[in-house]
Amino acid sequence: LYTYASFHLTFTLAPLLILTLLSTPALRHPSSRSRLLAKLAALAALAVAYTTPWDNYIIWAGAWRYHPSRVAARIGLVPVEEYAFFVVQSIATALFAEAVFAHAHNNKNDLMDYVTCANFWIRWTPIALFFLMFSTGLLMVLSSTSPSTNRWFYLGMIISWVAPVLTLTWWYAGPFIAVRPVSLLVAIAVPTVYLSYADHCALADEVWIISPSSSTGVMVTAHLPLEEALFFLLTNTMLVFGLRAFDRGMAVVDVLLALRRSGGGGGGSQTFSYDECGGGGGAVAVAAADDARFAAACLRAGSKSFSAALCLFPRTARPDIAALYCLCRVCDDIADGPDAAVPATPGAVATEVGVKKMEEEKQEEAESPSPDDVDKVLRNLLRSGVPRCVPFRLVDELLSGFEWDLGVAGAGERAIDTERDLIDYAERVASSVGEAMLRIMWYHESSTSSGSSSLPSSTDDVPDELVLAARDLGVALQCINCARDIVTDANLGRSYLPTAWFPADNDA
Repeated sequence: LYTYASFHLTFTLAPLLILTLLSTPALRHPSSRSRLLAKLAALAALAVAYTTPWDNYIIWAGAWRYHPSRVAARIGLVPVEEYAFFVVQSIATALFAEAVFAHAHNNKNDLMDYVTCANFWIRWTPIALFFLMFSTGLLMVLSSTSPSTNRWFYLGMIISWVAPVLTLTWWYAGPFIAVRPVSLLVAIAVPTVYLSYADHCALADEVWIISPSSSTGVMVTAHLPLEEALFFLLTNTMLVFGLRAFDRGMAVVDVLLALRRSGGGGGGSQTFSYDECGGGGGAVAVAAADDARFAAACLRAGSKSFSAALCLFPRTARPDIAALYCLCRVCDDIADGPDAAVPATPGAVATEVGVKKMEEEKQEEAESPSPDDVDKVLRNLLRSGVPRCVPFRLVDELLSGFEWDLGVAGAGERAIDTERDLIDYAERVASSVGEAMLRIMWYHESSTSSGSSSLPSSTDDVPDELVLAARDLGVALQCINCARDIVTDANLGRSYLPTAWFPADNDA
């Protein structure tokens, strides 16, 4: 037979340990660790404070009870293991939700979506529904003067107890909660299903007992009443809403600090600043929202693999990495667009048959980004942390590589004749990105590992050997990319194969 303590050992503590281990990356850095621990502590404390009087009243009214031999001790009418359950459920659900939302999203970008989607209906329709829930639950509770004979009592107590919390959290952060509906559903559904199964096992073993006279009698499983399943659904919803409300508040702080830094000047000779590029620290929230949403969509559409891999980077570095990626993506789309005409080089002729076959199979032409799209990406880049950690020479080097692609300023007349030419091109379009990525990572690692709230002013202290390694990696990856895209590049009238590789007397 289970005791309440053995129930915890079997069903709750093991998942909590696993989720804690999976949260190790977030706990490693002082800034993210302090924020995560603050969220967990706040949720657990509020859960205990809000649930304790409700649970004592439920037991007093006889809606549920427990065998005295199955619990260690009581505080009031509630077993100490029940108080432990308040804490364990709060922390476990929050850690799981944190992992779900951190997988592919950034809170500052979610805040930008919040700004643009916070319309009347999204904000107030759920609040009206929660008010209806509260009223219905209250009517259920008051439908009989005796809880022990009121079959709607337990259901009404759950609904009327949960509704005020849902109302307050949605009023504060509703549109922010709603911007990621799939992640929201997963974060709520998975803990609900698992805890309902654990509850089913405990009820089957009579660790605790639900009074038939105070419940509807509707069963989800052979031992799980509707009320218990609904309890876990709604409590997990409260916890996830509370977590996202906390994230919304911190995202506001992050954006305000970022805008203050971006509008503060001081970008020395090595970096380019928002002010130097005609920006400002004024009322930019709505424009920033639109730009950030476009950049996020660009990232998801441009590379699903990179979008998924972004979760492996530190949370603070993700917006800057995404901003840099979007710059590269848009420039590459311009270079590969239908208007990007460039004289064909001898190597392109070798793939003429493959090109014709590809043209037959692919009827749709890629479209170049519009000037407005380019402006959005550039504005988002300048609002990010990239200007503070990436030297302007790297951006200039990257653009010179795209000049080579486009044939701008005579660059297209330079054929890739030798392997040295190929490496020169790869250094422009890939080594520049490799070094920029290194400096972004170094910049954020320096700020988080030190535990300081102030950000470094530059990345001058990056070791030379790391810079060389990052640049070499860029060349290697670009060469692989050129080899993979031989036919695709030929379709655009380009070849990145050195002409020295082809015999002079070979017509192909």
